[in-house]
Amino acid sequence: MMIDIADELPFWFIGAAMILAVAGTRVGTRLLDKLDDSGFKRWSGHAITAIAVGCVVESIRWMIA
Repeated sequence: MMIDIADELPFWFIGAAMILAVAGTRVGTRLLDKLDDSGFKRWSGHAITAIAVGCVVESIRWMIA
């Protein structure tokens, strides 16, 4: 299935995705350098909780449908 999707993507989209991946890595590195350990634990806890809530909500929606 992924091959079919990749065949339909324009070439510029793949290039833009590569540039954004590099840019996101650099920005993420700078942000992590500025966070102390307690700040990292706090923000990573919020991110993990948000992802978990999203998964639970999506699974409930899937079970209802």
